[in-house]
Amino acid sequence: MFTQKELIEMFDYSSETGVLYWKIKFPRKNIGDPVGYKSTHMGKDYLRVTINGKKYMVHRLIYIFVNGVINNEIDHVDGNGMNNKITNIRDVPHIENLRNQKLYKSNKCGVHHIVKRKNGNYRVRITINGYRRSLGTFKYIWDAICARKSADNKYGYHSNHGRTN
Repeated sequence: MFTQKELIEMFDYSSETGVLYWKIKFPRKNIGDPVGYKSTHMGKDYLRVTINGKKYMVHRLIYIFVNGVINNEIDHVDGNGMNNKITNIRDVPHIENLRNQKLYKSNKCGVHHIVKRKNGNYRVRITINGYRRSLGTFKYIWDAICARKSADNKYGYHSNHGRTN
């Protein structure tokens, strides 16, 4: 990985648009061209760039460009891997990154980890410190949602956790 100094020598960054630009001439790239090409990783679109035969995630380069170092994982707060504004990317531990996931396509209740059982009740779970815990079984969906949302707040889940986009 590059140092902040090396990145500042190679690129310019617009915090308003979240776009990284070439500052130096590179094969097939001109000064001022935006950096990166669209690439899908784990079902999400991100920008990547290949430098000297090695691929890099552009959001990681931007984070180092602005902050100097990455200690953990880079999370896109709004869930949009193409939005690389510095206000939208943050350095968080893996567990914190998991607490900002969108709703799974297979979810039928509209809230993470609520499952309607065959008997008509709703089972609610949450993951705490890597272990799935039961929050109980509820007769009404509203009670299940309240239990899950309260647990999300209690255990530090991001307010975007469970978004649909």
